[in-house]
Amino acid sequence: MLTRTLSWQLVKVCKQYPVVFVTGPRKVGKTTLLKYFASSKYHFVSLNDLNERQLALTDPVLFLKNHEPPLIIDECQYAPILFSHIQSYLNDHQGVNGLFVLSSSIKFSKTELKKSMSCEVAILELQGLSFGEFKSKPFSDPFLPSTHYLKINNSCHDYDFQSLYRDIFYGFNLRMVAKDAEDSARHQFYNSLLQDFLCKDILYQTSIGDGVDFITFLQQVASSTGKLLNLKQLAQASKIDLKTAKLWLNLLQKFGMVYLLPPYLKYSSSSKSKSPKIYFLDTGLCCYLAKISNADHLQICTMNKAILKTFVLAEILKSYWYNFKEPKLYYYQGNGGIDFVLEADEILFPIEVNMSGIQKIKHYQDFDILKFLGKKVGTGVVLCGRKDVAYLKEDVISAPVWSITLN
Repeated sequence: MLTRTLSWQLVKVCKQYPVVFVTGPRKVGKTTLLKYFASSKYHFVSLNDLNERQLALTDPVLFLKNHEPPLIIDECQYAPILFSHIQSYLNDHQGVNGLFVLSSSIKFSKTELKKSMSCEVAILELQGLSFGEFKSKPFSDPFLPSTHYLKINNSCHDYDFQSLYRDIFYGFNLRMVAKDAEDSARHQFYNSLLQDFLCKDILYQTSIGDGVDFITFLQQVASSTGKLLNLKQLAQASKIDLKTAKLWLNLLQKFGMVYLLPPYLKYSSSSKSKSPKIYFLDTGLCCYLAKISNADHLQICTMNKAILKTFVLAEILKSYWYNFKEPKLYYYQGNGGIDFVLEADEILFPIEVNMSGIQKIKHYQDFDILKFLGKKVGTGVVLCGRKDVAYLKEDVISAPVWSITLN
């Protein structure tokens, strides 16, 4: 088993919280992670087992008697009725941490959980492998543009854009990596993933007919990754009404499939820039849905830069989520715009993504705009195709795209 960064955080937060939630889309490794974790001292039960699910739904008290804590309940979204009974158990065992670890493909917000559980709950987000995990170097810090961070992370000297686009195309899912990225395995995997997502999640939670229109909508969202969100356009292209498009987009967010990147509104007067940008979080699934035929095609197609930005966004998010942190991440809509603005400790760090190995002033000229907008500006970075880390000017550096989360 590849070591996951979140495994260390799971051990840590179980010592600090009575209940820990592990959320994330299907087939990103939640069950594998939790079974490995359970081998130490936890009992493990999955609500994929229909008998266990029926008992949890019809007699949650008996279910908890049969499965005493410390307990891992996999796929708990099938029986949210358990939450209030877990709280009753915690009321009788106050001050004891690490009693329950729950996994779910649905993102429950802390506000939603508070309705059933008044205790403190830790929520860990699991997505596909980070690039560091993919390269068997999992324990990286949250991404922050600096020469120190990028130089210690730049250890793939034999890596290049062709290799990166191949990995982006196949995706960073644990099972996809294990199959050594063959085309037949890729089609089988992502087709199965979509079927499971549609049947076990979407159709189980909502009524959307036969799901054909939903898949069409999903394809349109994938083809829009990295763009300003235009729900009206997505609805028209999918031949659904605007209300349905809003509902389905909300479902994609709830199941951890997409991320809406907000603008840095405080510094923008443009009404257009008030819209978030929509990003898919799984580059392999995004390419599959967008019908990109192979890695060579990805490198030259019109979506190549958008997919590269999608990879960068997902890596930045993973570097924070897998360290039990939430990043303050935005985009800036200026003259040329800034792909990402990361805020940490009241400092803004501009980040631009560029495919070229040769960097020009135009690639980072908007970085200086942030200096006139009221907050301290830290080191800017242009993530690009060059293989070394170098200063472009005193406060701007260039670095390989793949140095984001690789120690």
